[in-house]
Amino acid sequence: MSLLLLLAVVLLSILVNFSSFANGDTDPSDASVLRVLYTSLNSPGQLTRWSANGGDPCGEPWTGITCSRRQVTEIKISGLALSGSMGFQLDRLKSVTNFDISNNNMGSQLPFQLPPNVQRLNAPVTIKFKDQ
Repeated sequence: MSLLLLLAVVLLSILVNFSSFANGDTDPSDASVLRVLYTSLNSPGQLTRWSANGGDPCGEPWTGITCSRRQVTEIKISGLALSGSMGFQLDRLKSVTNFDISNNNMGSQLPFQLPPNVQRLNAPVTIKFKDQ
């Protein structure tokens, strides 16, 4: 009987560990947005550990990503010669307060939907006034 109990405990422990590995450390919504961003930037090699099909931005050292608990709080990917667009889901990154995409090759367009709680923004932007 004790062997059966030991086997059950070991099996439960394996299942719990696998479950936490499969779910990852990052909020699933944040991870999804970063995967879309990676694809929109043409899947650049300079964004090490990033992936369009998996990966864990907070559990692995993704280039330019900082997390607090399970939330992405900073995206700092300046000066990496990135091109493409910023995607269309940035407004779902509710905990991002620092967003730096400067010194890349993305033109001077401000991303369509910024993370709503950004406190520091560094982006290549051209402002055109009405009389210009």
